Amino acid sequence: SHRDRYDSGPKPHRSHPMRAPLFLLFCLLLSPSLTAQEAVRREVLPNGLTVIVRPFRAAPVVAVQAWVRAGSVTEGSLMGSGLSHYFEHMLYKGTQTLGPGDFSAKIRACGGADENAYTTYGRTVYHFTILSKHLESGFGLLADIFTHATFDEEEARKEQEVILREIRHGRG
Repeated sequence: SHRDRYDSGPKPHRSHPMRAPLFLLFCLLLSPSLTAQEAVRREVLPNGLTVIVRPFRAAPVVAVQAWVRAGSVTEGSLMGSGLSHYFEHMLYKGTQTLGPGDFSAKIRACGGADENAYTTYGRTVYHFTILSKHLESGFGLLADIFTHATFDEEEARKEQEVILREIRHGRG
């Protein structure tokens, strides 16, 4: 199960999470060739996606984070319902080309570790660490869950139970 934080409480109204600016991608690039930290680079792509790269070349891995500007505060009239938290879980449960569990398996096949997500008031963050030589595959997997999630009914029922259990145990 993914580690989640669901925050509730009165917050100002914002647009629906899927209409909010899509996401902020944060890449921490690591490679064995250099041990000193390099300057952080920030670029806004033509589609509005902000990419931040902070090289630290101490190991041949890359940590990838996708920050979605969608949390409990963006749920509009459904604020406090957990819709953003639900979406967070469901994006991992299958796409048009990936079945449940396939995303995690493919991340592991890329030397991956630390694959997880969490939801707060104003954002949902998806993150993983993979071998840097598989960065393009990692981006492809991330793009797939954001653009082709299927929201299968059976998986939705299972995740509803997982989320309720997390809330009961203080992790949701």
